[in-house]
Amino acid sequence: YAAVKTSLNGTDPLIHLLVRSTGGTWTSHVFGTAADMHTRPVVVLDEQDDALYLFAAAPQYSGGKIYYKKTSLSNPSFAPGLGTPVIASGLDTNINDVSSTKQVVNGSTGLLVIAGDDHTHRYLHNLLPLGSASRMTDSTILASTAPLPSTGRTTEGAAAFLGGVAAFGGAARRRPRRQPRTRYARRIAREGTHHPPRQRPT
Repeated sequence: YAAVKTSLNGTDPLIHLLVRSTGGTWTSHVFGTAADMHTRPVVVLDEQDDALYLFAAAPQYSGGKIYYKKTSLSNPSFAPGLGTPVIASGLDTNINDVSSTKQVVNGSTGLLVIAGDDHTHRYLHNLLPLGSASRMTDSTILASTAPLPSTGRTTEGAAAFLGGVAAFGGAARRRPRRQPRTRYARRIAREGTHHPPRQRPT
């Protein structure tokens, strides 16, 4: 399974899910069109429930929210449109670069996704329950938001369950330039003992 992005535009497919069968045959399934402006797609598999999750940010270039669509592993097919928001924030409005585990997930692990906002320098994450815990009604999921410690922010969205946010640094800092050592300074650093420099005879 692989999520790929084309360079097409308009109503043409932009994000595809490629599936290789055990016999070596490839098939392609459209996740979103160029009009949906998805980017940075990520695929996660739940073999236990015969489920496939595909996550992507939108809109492309600037980022905004993280969306996902769920389909069957054995017969992949995606509904048109952006999908369901899984990471969104009214304060972090340029969320992009979604990532998740490369391992197969199941009901005992849940599904953790993380993304970042380059403008606010913050990470946001969400944990989706799988298996029997994932079979909630849409209204129940919509009502779920997770308060974030110390910041008071929330991870909003239709699939918010256990969300969080953390800063990932501010402006880049340069290391101070190392001053060249004199021969005497190098000797002190090496021997750990201070010896007055020898005076040349006059």
